[in-house]
Parts: sequence; structure tokens; C-alpha cells
Amino acid sequence: MFGMWQSLKGYLAAVLAFITCPCHLPITLPLLLSLTTGTAFGAWLVDHHFVFGLTSTALFLAGTWLALRWLGMAKPATAVARVGVPRVALEPRLPGAWQGGRTSQS
Repeated sequence: MFGMWQSLKGYLAAVLAFITCPCHLPITLPLLLSLTTGTAFGAWLVDHHFVFGLTSTALFLAGTWLALRWLGMAKPATAVARVGVPRVALEPRLPGAWQGGRTSQS
């Protein structure tokens, strides 16, 4: 149950990071300006769009960090079943192969 909530939080943080990514500013800034037209926040945002860019970058970095942290903490259900499974050697030693300056004949 804990892993499911960690995954859900991680995916939500990843969506936040994707939406607030600074490379999306040409889309998100005009969209936000059109949604806040005629408000005090919209007037402020027209004069301070650099602050919006910095805030967007900070949210992107925080969302990415949280997504990586929370998705890394979530354990899959099959992780418990793998306990005790022997590891397979990736590089088998062949007779006559180079082994740190020595061969198997010496």
C-alpha cells in the first residue's frame, strides 16, 4: 500500500515538473496571461514575466527531484519475490583467458 502512494505522488510530481518545465514557457506564459486578463495578477505578470520564469524553473527542479525520489522509493510488488534468487555471473571465466596478467596455465 505504501508503494502505491509513493508511486502516485511520484507521478503527480512528474506531471508538475513536465507542465512547469521552462522549455514550455512559450506555451504556458501566454496561456496564463490570457487566463488572467483583466485581473491584478495578470497586470503584474505582464510586468514581471521574468519572475514567472524563475518560479517555473524552481517548480520544475523541485518536481523532478521529488518525482525521482518518490518513484525511487516505491518498491514493486515483485521485489519481495526476488529475495534469495542467486545472481548469475555476467562474465564467465574461460580457460586460457586473460585474468589480470595471468593465464590459467601459469
